[in-house]
Amino acid sequence: MMKMIKAGKALRALFFIFLILLISSCRTTQLHFSKNPQTSASYIIEKIDLTSADLQIMTNGPDFKLVSPRTFAKQSGAELVINTLPFKKNGKPVGILIDDGKLYSPVVKKYAALAFYKEESGFRAEIFDSQEEIDLSEGKLPYIAVGGFWTILRDGKKIDFIDHKDYRIAVGLCDSGKTLLVMCAKKMSYGDCAEVFQELGVETAMQFDGGHSAQMVVSGKNVLPGLKRRVPVVLGFKN
Repeated sequence: MMKMIKAGKALRALFFIFLILLISSCRTTQLHFSKNPQTSASYIIEKIDLTSADLQIMTNGPDFKLVSPRTFAKQSGAELVINTLPFKKNGKPVGILIDDGKLYSPVVKKYAALAFYKEESGFRAEIFDSQEEIDLSEGKLPYIAVGGFWTILRDGKKIDFIDHKDYRIAVGLCDSGKTLLVMCAKKMSYGDCAEVFQELGVETAMQFDGGHSAQMVVSGKNVLPGLKRRVPVVLGFKN
């Protein structure tokens, strides 16, 4: 006979099972969901093994025309796509943008950036607190680098910001830049996102453009289906 479990208890049990799987399975890609019924805050985290030899990381360059992440996912075959840089009303991205080792948009000192460097197998990623910290000299440029807003976690320590809750897209690094966690959140602040990453042992984390620009597409489906804004720069992952 199947035993019935109350919804609240079942949800908590599933959440902790997901956390255990996320922490213990260091080299797999998994999808996780958590919801706090008291605040309606929720988040999904996708885990990516950057050392996979089959991994492809891509942007919508070199043209960087306004595109919806869902459309890009369909056209490119990317399994996971997120929006990245903030942008002006005319669609021009604000902050550093490097694709295939070429610089397309200049640095903004006050903003952070996520950079990917090619390794013998796969990639290694690094988060820079200031885009000016990235070495742009010949032969040193990362394969891909995309700007965002600010670093929210450094060396496992949370950086404080105003407690403003909204849609969020954030990324975190662990395993010395070999594992990337991608978060899509609803009704959460920068601090909320940082605390989740802390619990998962993330070393460094940063925020991309949020609000109604926040979009994450997994296997062709938009995690936040009500948000369909076209953005100038997306970041995609494909195995």
